[in-house]
Parts: sequence; structure tokens; C-alpha cells
Amino acid sequence: MDIELSASIAKVALSTKDLAGLVIRKCKMAFDREFDDTIAAAIGSGAKKALAGLRAHDLEKVVMGIDGVNVSARLRCGEDTVSVGACRGDKATCKAGEDDDPPTIRLTFETVYNDDVWSFLGRNCGGYVELEFKDTQLTLSGTVTKMGDGGLRPV
Repeated sequence: MDIELSASIAKVALSTKDLAGLVIRKCKMAFDREFDDTIAAAIGSGAKKALAGLRAHDLEKVVMGIDGVNVSARLRCGEDTVSVGACRGDKATCKAGEDDDPPTIRLTFETVYNDDVWSFLGRNCGGYVELEFKDTQLTLSGTVTKMGDGGLRPV
């Protein structure tokens, strides 16, 4: 999912988990924007079907797990920029637009806590940022992938 897009920072949250004395801190961030063909293509075929249903108003709301999306992220708001590093997708919540308005999507990602990232998100929460996602998902040699015609082929 190598993609650049604009979105508003809708929500940020911190969580901690104590694993046998080791405290793990995570930052969850949610971005809102128009749900369009570019985002649907980046997420996958289920998202394309959801987008079609939302546009036709056959569906009101769709929630999809995007935990298979692993990216390296960079956020920019004017001159304020931060490299987030590795992010894992959490979920995408999509809603049909009112009347002639386009559908919207909230993309939620999770990353390990970092002071610079948390500070950036705090300064810019509610505002629009430029998101740059670079795919970090690796394809393993010898695995099987699905072809466009529905067939399988070895990698």
C-alpha cells in the first residue's frame, strides 16, 4: 500500500499493557477522509465492493479489519513533519454519504509509542495532514499468490 493522501486526524489514544513486568505502550491514530477508488484499491477487493454498496446506498456502514496492512508512515502538516515508522492497520469504518455526498472512511492504525509522534498528533489533532504510507509487507519466497483471473501462481 504505497500511497499518499490527505486526511484529518480524527482521534488519538494511548494504551499500555504489562507483560510480566515489561510495559508495552501503543499509540492508536484514526484518520478521516473521503472513501474513494484509490483507498479502496489500496485496501483490497472487499473494500471495492463496500465502496460500490455505499455509493449506491445499498449499505449504510461497513467495518473492515485491515490488520493485514503493514506500512511505514510519515505525517506532515505544513512544515511540521514526523516519521511514525512501522504501523499496523486496525480497522476501516466506512459510511455512506448524506444525499449526494461521497462515502467517508475512518482508517485506524496502531504503532509503538514515540514522544515525537505523540507530540505531533497532539499538536495537529483535528487538523488535516498529508499521509505517506509505504508498504512494509514482505512476500515470502515459494508462497502462492492469487492472480487477477482467480487462479493461483507460485511466487
